[in-house]
Amino acid sequence: MTYTIRLEDINNENIHLVGMKALTLTRLIKSNISVPEGFVLTNKAFEAFLADNNIYEVVMNANEIDVNNHEILFSKTKEIRDLILSGKISKEMKDEIKIAYETLGNGKGLQGVSNQQLNMLNASNNDVSVCIRPSIYHQKDSKISFNGFMTSSLYVNGLQGIIDKIKQCWISAFTPEAIFAFNKYSKNNEINIAVIIQVMIDADKSGTVTTINTITDNQNEIMIESCFGPGIVTTDEITPDVYILEKDNSNLKGKKINQKEWRFIKHAISGDIIKENLELDKRFKESLSEEEVKFIFKIALKIEKIQGPPQSIEWAIKRDRLYIVQSSPIKSHTKTISQQNIQNGNILLNGIGISLGYGQGNIKIIHGISDYSKINAGDIISLANLNKSIIYVINRLSGIIIEQGSITGHMSTLCRECSIPLLIKKESKTELEEDKMVIINTLDGTVTELPNTMENTNQHQNTQPMTNMSYTETPLQTQQNVHQNSQNEQSNYSPQQNQYTPISAQIQQLDRQQSIEQKDEQKIDNMAQAQTTNNNDVMTATKVMLFMESYDDLNQIPDNCDGIGIIPSEVIVLKLGKIPYKIIDEGMEDNLIKYLEDHLLALAEKAYPNPVVYRLFGIKSNILKQIPGSETEKNETNPITGWSGTRRAIDDPKMFYAEIKAIERVINRGYNNIQILLPFIHDTTEVQTVRNMITNLGIESDKLNIGINIEIPSSAFLANDMAACGVSFAAIDADALSEHMLAVDRDNIAVNKHFNSEHKSVLRLIHQTIKEYKNAGIKVSIYGSILKNHNMIEKFVQFGIDSLIVKKDDINMIKYITARSERKLLLDILRAKRERYKGEPDY
Repeated sequence: MTYTIRLEDINNENIHLVGMKALTLTRLIKSNISVPEGFVLTNKAFEAFLADNNIYEVVMNANEIDVNNHEILFSKTKEIRDLILSGKISKEMKDEIKIAYETLGNGKGLQGVSNQQLNMLNASNNDVSVCIRPSIYHQKDSKISFNGFMTSSLYVNGLQGIIDKIKQCWISAFTPEAIFAFNKYSKNNEINIAVIIQVMIDADKSGTVTTINTITDNQNEIMIESCFGPGIVTTDEITPDVYILEKDNSNLKGKKINQKEWRFIKHAISGDIIKENLELDKRFKESLSEEEVKFIFKIALKIEKIQGPPQSIEWAIKRDRLYIVQSSPIKSHTKTISQQNIQNGNILLNGIGISLGYGQGNIKIIHGISDYSKINAGDIISLANLNKSIIYVINRLSGIIIEQGSITGHMSTLCRECSIPLLIKKESKTELEEDKMVIINTLDGTVTELPNTMENTNQHQNTQPMTNMSYTETPLQTQQNVHQNSQNEQSNYSPQQNQYTPISAQIQQLDRQQSIEQKDEQKIDNMAQAQTTNNNDVMTATKVMLFMESYDDLNQIPDNCDGIGIIPSEVIVLKLGKIPYKIIDEGMEDNLIKYLEDHLLALAEKAYPNPVVYRLFGIKSNILKQIPGSETEKNETNPITGWSGTRRAIDDPKMFYAEIKAIERVINRGYNNIQILLPFIHDTTEVQTVRNMITNLGIESDKLNIGINIEIPSSAFLANDMAACGVSFAAIDADALSEHMLAVDRDNIAVNKHFNSEHKSVLRLIHQTIKEYKNAGIKVSIYGSILKNHNMIEKFVQFGIDSLIVKKDDINMIKYITARSERKLLLDILRAKRERYKGEPDY
């Protein structure tokens, strides 16, 4: 069986055997790009090795490990790695690797020489130094690129050394971090590992070049990072030199020469890879000459033309010759983000943003993985440099601050793929205080202490924290999170000129600290300049969330919504064509739980990190009676106030238990963005009973984020009691609340003419509900036909609503109306010198 393929012999049909990394190198070789000679040990070799050692099944089932249980994750992955290390590579495979290895350095012209003749030729020279690196074949729709999770080895010599490092490459796919990453971010069922063995370039200097500016997503710029020695830029262990060039004319737009304290070398005696300290005069020396910068630039353009999409390219220079050792497509581009101005904050440190965005949270100082346990959702961590263990906590973070790292490093790339703001400190000795609340702003490279004025203003104006903010392409100079002017309101407004500070400007102007103090009049003038060009790009402090009418909308969730405000259970359950109670009675509860888990997991993944609010099954009996399997359902004379929602869940909990078990499974898989909405609640005793039922299932009720649907007037008056019961959010169903307030059934044609969700009494109750629930620390949203009247939106913004839940087709318009209402409110506040808004609104 053939286990090896020379790089130049690979074709498109081999991709499933050799992986995309190897196929790309072949394309470059055939385009006369200088690529080190090499061959690939295919993934069929790995499969044969597993089969020969009778460990195929246990290794290939690694994707089924419960990655949310760290004890199981660490023990199971160690077991797999030990099995691989103790396994024997067959003589047939060793002989083939030996032949392929001994061919290296002799050129393609000797491929036809017999093994006996080849052994004679190599008798005095069969110890070529090679680099060994993984090449994985995975689906294109994987969420991250997975670079950096598997081991590459430099300066490997001799057949036995290669065999040992091939095993090291294989087992690196089964580290806890790698399995965690594959499980969370890949849709592959199998881990297909090929291994590239190439002649080692003992580089004088090395680095990466990306054919776009990966931070700003500027496709007209090329970015080069470089350092002395081989292959350390992507490890995030050092801060390399940075060069930004214009694609059109190769002009150098900016460069930053950083301190480079060390480089990798091979120890002359042991052969181990060690760090060698650079001479003092070389640490701040520019690593590339002008000629080298230009040449790397030209090769990068050529590779992008060959490959198509923007590329991240690893290169090495030895004795003035440039080699390309890897090229891969850039997984995801950074979206453009509008500038924010943080008022009156004390800047704690400056740096360079390498993953753009804003974050607000408490500082946690991290010295090692043991400190991860103290990280809470929304925290900002500070550490020396990134490593692959960051995958465990990355989606819990609002931002990361590091002392050393590169823009194109593997873990820096991961931060951009996961939209986590990342900042490199300007001064590594700058100390931060544990648990201090700060704002990280990687657009202007600052970490700012959260000022008291901002906290007070946020409480007054109901501004949301900046964590996990959505993106926009328009600038912002107001103190609110988001307040923008519509394109349709153009009179006396002009667009802001600078959207953000690009890295080229950061590099040249980092020492220039800009003042953040402005007078109210200046704020008003700046806000007048904030003008949107597209309603899709509008950002609002009041969240605008999706009411999901159909599960078929999953692949059409608008990018500009702030999460799924409500997905009714029945939208998912009734697709089964039978009522769930009947399904459970037929002994198929496990099937129902798995069905719910799969659908909820898809929702949580699609919306992450934004919330998904799942409204538990609460369909009324008159509608339920129309569905197959409902023959035994009760006939209720007045179902609108009857046996449904939480009332039924308490009396007949089998469907409730199925839903909670499915939700727990989704949360255990790392998606803590799913929340539970209890329907038809009239008293706190129902909430407490539900929490006890969850506890009786063996689930910690605090693990679940529980909210209530306010549709019965009694629940509107129980804010403090609901908070004491652990309710964290409430959704006002304006239509149902109006029905009960006015005693009008909308479905009754005899009386539905009296239905009016804008009745003065209804609005007064909604206003009081929002006020009391927010004072109790509970977030409040609203949904229903009342939002069709855009004048109501302005009222709800004045009332302090946290979010509006609307249908898909209404999101753009509601976003625009909300932004306009917020801007008007903010202007009123600023003109009043931040005095508290007074007076009761008209009903």
